[in-house]
Amino acid sequence: MSEVEQTSQTAPTPESEAVKPKCVKCGKEFDFSWYLTKTDEGLICDRCLKYRCVKCRKEVSKASGAHEGFTCKDCQEKERLEKLRLNAVANFTFENAQLFEKILKAVSACQDEALFNIENEGITIRVMDPSRVAMVDYYLSKRAFVEYRVHTEGFMLIDLEEVLKQMKHLRKDTSIKALVDGKDAKLILTLVDTRERERKLPMLEVDSPEVLPSPKVSYTAKVKVNASEFYTDLEDVGNVSDHVSFEAYPQSFIMNVGGDYTSGKNKYEVGETDSVLLECEGNGDNRTIFSLNYLKAMIRKDLSETVVFEWSKEMPLRITHENVLEDSKIMAYVAPRIEVE
Repeated sequence: MSEVEQTSQTAPTPESEAVKPKCVKCGKEFDFSWYLTKTDEGLICDRCLKYRCVKCRKEVSKASGAHEGFTCKDCQEKERLEKLRLNAVANFTFENAQLFEKILKAVSACQDEALFNIENEGITIRVMDPSRVAMVDYYLSKRAFVEYRVHTEGFMLIDLEEVLKQMKHLRKDTSIKALVDGKDAKLILTLVDTRERERKLPMLEVDSPEVLPSPKVSYTAKVKVNASEFYTDLEDVGNVSDHVSFEAYPQSFIMNVGGDYTSGKNKYEVGETDSVLLECEGNGDNRTIFSLNYLKAMIRKDLSETVVFEWSKEMPLRITHENVLEDSKIMAYVAPRIEVE
């Protein structure tokens, strides 16, 4: 076979060459089609394919990370800075770190995350549990702090579990300093006793802060009890049922409990020696049922020696812990359990 014949058999012809996919915008050819996107116009490469930012309508190429419904980096940064403006900038010192830890633990009984509304006159913490049965309503006046300075009023959203992890091995003389750095979204805690322990924690992003309102309820019954002894009674009746009912009379308070096999009641009288019941107001027409578990979670016997219960028939129970902090309020609410006949 001649050299000319061999060449004619092995040389590729235009008809035998594979057609490479090509961008209809820039005309560039690609070895593989996955570098192109099929559109109504045809195949378009990632550099030529543009998407508009949903915020500012600026066009950005797919090669730069754009996609359908994306937000550009400039708008993301602007949004981040807007959210940071919601954050507070403040510093405060609380003399009793053990008490501050107890307050945070009480709040965490409702939610793992808590929104602190930090204002010039004090800090408001209102948190509702996911089932919407219980709510803590705490207000810490600036007078409750050794030092309290607010540079920018705003919010602080924190993971309570992570904060409480850092509050270990507290002594009676341990104080706590807090720097709320909303600009950098950092919470800096310093525990001070015979040494200083500084911990930096991230603040959670405040998207659309919701400050829950306090329930507006008129009450027909009011009872003041010894917190520790009454809590012990709640633990005892837990062996009978998971719920209790409260009834208040002019000088007596009755807690009824009924289970599948056992029922009973605890009756408390005002004026008895070492009485659990310290004060009582009511006309008897106020019987209301509450979840035992939620009562135990909201009554913090380690915060106060006395607790005041206020309620009306089939209305939320307000629980007030007395004399915890100066000019402050440590309250909680438990929704009633409604009997279906």
